[in-house]
Amino acid sequence: MLAMGGFWMLVWGSWMVISMVRQVQELRGFTDPVAQPVVPRAVAAAEVESLRGRLREFSTAVQAGRAASVALSADDLNTLLAAEPVLQPMRESARVESVTESGIRLRISVAMNGMPLSGERLFLNGECKVTPVRHPDKGVILATTSISVPGRELTEGFRAHYRQANHLDTLLMGGIRETVDTTVLGVLKKVTMVRLEEGKVVLDYAPPV
Repeated sequence: MLAMGGFWMLVWGSWMVISMVRQVQELRGFTDPVAQPVVPRAVAAAEVESLRGRLREFSTAVQAGRAASVALSADDLNTLLAAEPVLQPMRESARVESVTESGIRLRISVAMNGMPLSGERLFLNGECKVTPVRHPDKGVILATTSISVPGRELTEGFRAHYRQANHLDTLLMGGIRETVDTTVLGVLKKVTMVRLEEGKVVLDYAPPV
């Protein structure tokens, strides 16, 4: 029995190693060994404060139970990425290229692990599209709908995994959810509708009747 158990453990371990090596080889086909950092949006202090003021007004209204709405353009979203401390870890890894009714298109340069224990890092330098969706516990999630790398062909298995795991949502929204100050998350949880219009993301709050 012990010999049989050891045999199956060896088979299972070998399969895991072979599978891991294949996955890393697959990743190397459409990733790069170095990052291609995006250029953060250059923002003036007055512009940052104006945007923060609009967000404070929206937050105050929501917390007071008053109907409110705030629209964020691609420039606004890039200003947040460039200026907000909780988002700064992603300031050179993601930039909003456009906002349309079908989604938010971003240029990304995100790190992924290569071969375990080797210290290898692989970088996904490409584009993706996300759609903001209301979530009862997370406030708003950014659902990945597509991902591509110019000149490379991503495998369908990776595409499906990346959409399902929703890594970009964790990278972009994780800091907001984990911060000690829960005000922003509390407001996002109360948002009653998130909608996409040409050129902007709109957050709406309608108090209960």
